[in-house]
Amino acid sequence: MTRSTMFLVSLLVLMSGCATVTVDEEFAQLSQEAMSRTGEAVAWEQTPEDVAWTQETVQQLLQDGLTREEAVRLALINNRQLQVQFEMLGMAKADLIQAGLYTNPRLGSLIRFPGGMPGAVINTESDVLFLISDLWNVPLRKNLATVEVLRTTNLIVQEILEAAANARNAFDEVLLQQALHAFVKENVSLFETTLEQVHIRFDAGLVNQLDIYLAQNVLYEAQLELASVNAQLNRARAQLLGSLGLDPLSSVNVHIHGDLEHMPRRDITINQAWTFAQNHRIDLALTRLQIGQTQRLLSLQKYKIFGDVGLGGNYTRSLGGVDNPGLVIALEVPVLNQNQGGIARAEFQVRQAEKQLVATELEAKQELKQLLAELHFHDTHVGLFRENMLVVQEQAESYVKQFYSSMQFNSIYLIQARQRNLNARRGYLHALRQYRFTESQLQVALGGQAMNES
Repeated sequence: MTRSTMFLVSLLVLMSGCATVTVDEEFAQLSQEAMSRTGEAVAWEQTPEDVAWTQETVQQLLQDGLTREEAVRLALINNRQLQVQFEMLGMAKADLIQAGLYTNPRLGSLIRFPGGMPGAVINTESDVLFLISDLWNVPLRKNLATVEVLRTTNLIVQEILEAAANARNAFDEVLLQQALHAFVKENVSLFETTLEQVHIRFDAGLVNQLDIYLAQNVLYEAQLELASVNAQLNRARAQLLGSLGLDPLSSVNVHIHGDLEHMPRRDITINQAWTFAQNHRIDLALTRLQIGQTQRLLSLQKYKIFGDVGLGGNYTRSLGGVDNPGLVIALEVPVLNQNQGGIARAEFQVRQAEKQLVATELEAKQELKQLLAELHFHDTHVGLFRENMLVVQEQAESYVKQFYSSMQFNSIYLIQARQRNLNARRGYLHALRQYRFTESQLQVALGGQAMNES
């Protein structure tokens, strides 16, 4: 190998250096997306200091109990599955760096040992070859890898939206079960008092044994329901711990602050929903990225007609000691294989991606319309309970109590009035819960927060 060849190779090595993979810019963009869509930040644990900050922040949030917003905040910085997804972003960036690297030059050397010739010298030949096809292939590969980084970012954003929704839903479920537990517990106390009053009236000869059996049966049913609600409350609390990234086996006791009735309601029309979803919905963004990626892939397949193209130099020292430099070109002649199958497949992929966008848009519109219809139904349901059912049942129970005290009604009327009131209250709380659940699912379907408080 000549000195010039060695110098050229050494220079290329020094110029290439080591590619460093940093994801600060990509994660900053991801954090901005999370903040704009959920109103809360995310944190990526990459160092022991990051882990310590997360643990300290979690303790601060838990110290005074959690609101619904704080539950979402805690979930986004402490969710273990999100931490797994963040590493995918680093992997995608590493693939992007690798895609932008050029192929190493290939060095070759041939040494001939002539025999049977007195005074003959060794004949040597050396060459170096560069893949000049990288000049057009590397930018295409880099574009494909860049799209993959964007695709990974969007997938993680979807995970963030779902993690926030899970935290909201788990929080609301605990609120529901706590409200049911308090109300059923109050009814157990009322039925215990009713049973005592029935015994007093039985001793006075005002009621018969059937009234005692009825009062006992209602009390036992209420006690069974209290046990069931207590079990559901424990399950809801365990689910909340999981959504917040907390260990269910730890001794952490999460206190929450809030009321289903006092949480903000929001309204949005179908046109507003679709306008927002077009710009924010993740599956639409992913499908548009797929169209661009398949178009780049088609360009790459067309360039593959010529395969790898190499250009380099050759140096030969002849037997007479004469140096003969030369030029080396390596080119695949596309006579038999012109990558027809690869190009055709890429064309089909482009058409498939374009049709997939149309199909995804239709599915998105259908989902939004369905969720808005459900939201309207639950809103109406809540209003009927609040303005009609609860009012009527409270008035009916008050009326029965008045005549029960004056011994004009027996215990059957009082028990039935309280049961109807319990059923109305239970239905009202479930209607509130369903409204909040549908609202939370709508935020995911929209791709983020889009509804104004009303």
